Amino acid sequence: MIRLMSPHAEPAITVLVHHRASLAARLPVLTDFVLRSSKRTALSRHPAWLSILQRGLGHEIYALEAIADGRTCGFLPLAFISSVFFGRFLSSLPYLNSNGVIAEAPDVQTVLVRRAVELADELNVRFLELRHERPINLPELTATLTSKVHMRLALPRTPEKMWKNFDSKVRNQIRKGEKFGFAMDWGGPEL
Repeated sequence: MIRLMSPHAEPAITVLVHHRASLAARLPVLTDFVLRSSKRTALSRHPAWLSILQRGLGHEIYALEAIADGRTCGFLPLAFISSVFFGRFLSSLPYLNSNGVIAEAPDVQTVLVRRAVELADELNVRFLELRHERPINLPELTATLTSKVHMRLALPRTPEKMWKNFDSKVRNQIRKGEKFGFAMDWGGPEL
């Protein structure tokens, strides 16, 4: 665990870098923070992805945790990837369309991103890829990748409206799936 202090922020922000054992111990706290951070938290922002990337794909994982007044106020998940084709890089997080800093305030976001830049330097990576949906303007971030697009489609309120929006070919494919017993259920944790 590495600490970075930001004395300029009020209250002072401490950034902890969790890796391996210290990360496993902090995952419940980070998960609670992420789930409380928004009414609708995207699955891609869940801290469990760190464990999946580590165990399933063998990536080294890091979690930057910002703490102020003894409580978590920011989180940035990172994965270290070493690839024959792309070299060594640090990403938040690979294989997911979007992920990045979750912070209660802009100054917390700034401190976390600056610490990620420092960690990238410490690990001697080729690049740091932050998958934020909105730009972060910091002098330490020297390049922007604009070749990827993230698209969302608002769903209608009722299944009937959605059905009418499908063209006839899609409706036909759905009916074929229904004939073979394909079913979809909507719900929450009970499913």
